[in-house]
Amino acid sequence: MGSPYVFAVALALMALMSGSVLASEAQVDVTVTPAAVRTDLQVPAVFLVSIRNNQDYQERLKVMVSGPYIHWATNPVILLVVPARSGREFNLTFYPVEHRGDFIFSVDVASYINPEINESRAIAINIPPAIAVKGFSAARSGSQVTVLLDVETISQRRLDMDFKVVDGSGRTISSAQSGQDVKGVQSITKVLDIPENALAGEYKAAYAINGELNGEQTFTVEPVRKIEREEERTENLMYADVVVRYTNLGNVVEKDYAVGQTIPADKITGFITQPESCSEGAGSKQCEYVISKLEPGETAMISYRVEYWPLYVQIFSAAIIVAIAAGFVFIKATSPTIRKTSVSKGANVHSIILEIKNPFMHHIKDVVVRDWVSPVANFMHEEAAALKPVVKKSEAGTELIWKLGDIRPKEVRILTYKVRTVFDGVALTMPRAYARFLTPRGRRSKIYSKPLSS
Repeated sequence: MGSPYVFAVALALMALMSGSVLASEAQVDVTVTPAAVRTDLQVPAVFLVSIRNNQDYQERLKVMVSGPYIHWATNPVILLVVPARSGREFNLTFYPVEHRGDFIFSVDVASYINPEINESRAIAINIPPAIAVKGFSAARSGSQVTVLLDVETISQRRLDMDFKVVDGSGRTISSAQSGQDVKGVQSITKVLDIPENALAGEYKAAYAINGELNGEQTFTVEPVRKIEREEERTENLMYADVVVRYTNLGNVVEKDYAVGQTIPADKITGFITQPESCSEGAGSKQCEYVISKLEPGETAMISYRVEYWPLYVQIFSAAIIVAIAAGFVFIKATSPTIRKTSVSKGANVHSIILEIKNPFMHHIKDVVVRDWVSPVANFMHEEAAALKPVVKKSEAGTELIWKLGDIRPKEVRILTYKVRTVFDGVALTMPRAYARFLTPRGRRSKIYSKPLSS
């Protein structure tokens, strides 16, 4: 009970029974119209019952209704007198309550005079859901999603409908409401706005009606990749500021997006945005930039400055460069140094010499020297000089640390130690040593020796 299949079978059976009655030319003809009534709860379902007496004498009949909810019938039992060769008609009324679905009832007609007269007719009452959704679809075009909802109500009802679009993570990106009175079958269309550059992926359009019915339809936003480039130059006699903007007009998150920029190679360029790499060409420099992440609608900016110096400015600059280079040479010549050398003491034994010089008129403080012994050699503790280092061992080798304190101007410190190579004939290679100290201005500084190889 309650399924369309059962309802269809009942109608077919009713038609078959009606055909059999007509073909048999019964003594009493019984017809009930219509065979089925579609109605709502609290709305009467009315059937017209027609009975004709084909006999030459008066007939006394009992009409009785049977079925699943007999209390719906206003008069389930009717006693009837039908004169000879005449007929009677009356309405059979049902007031359905509480239940919805397809219900089959039987109208039985029996004679008090002739026991052979016993006719039965099947009737059906269909009470569909108060609100039925016949179809729901969603279609996207650009920044709009059009939803189409087909609903049916058997009686006039007020429908309060909520529509929304959610993304793959369940976040609502658009919503709308609609309320209207509906009776029968009606199509309701609603347009929801979504971002033009909504991320590519799967989305769902959903509806809810009066908080009772709900459903959803999936649609896909196809990926669109579109990066717009815009270059802006601000120039004067001295320089040009170049700003290049990249805007993601698509709907895909661009990661590690590489762009190339051609820059004059014969002019001085100041990079405001540092490139990943640059390569020289014929009169130009090709630089590559990588934008780590560019969201849809987001703009990334690359900027640099190209200097346009006149000739005298270039000559002056060259003089300054020479002076600066000389200053660096002077600083290099007057800066503290550390030098690492080795002297072979046999087949496997080597003496390592660290020479720390402070050639200029500066007093350096808190001097700490660090050196490393290669993993292919062993530090000879018993052969260490008077100033023994602190020894630390690790998988990478042996670390030696000397704390020398202060070194006065023009002072030289010599540190020596011996190592023994693990295998005969193995060339001795050792990493560079370094010294750390405080300058007269209180700044920390480091100096390195060259690596040692033999």
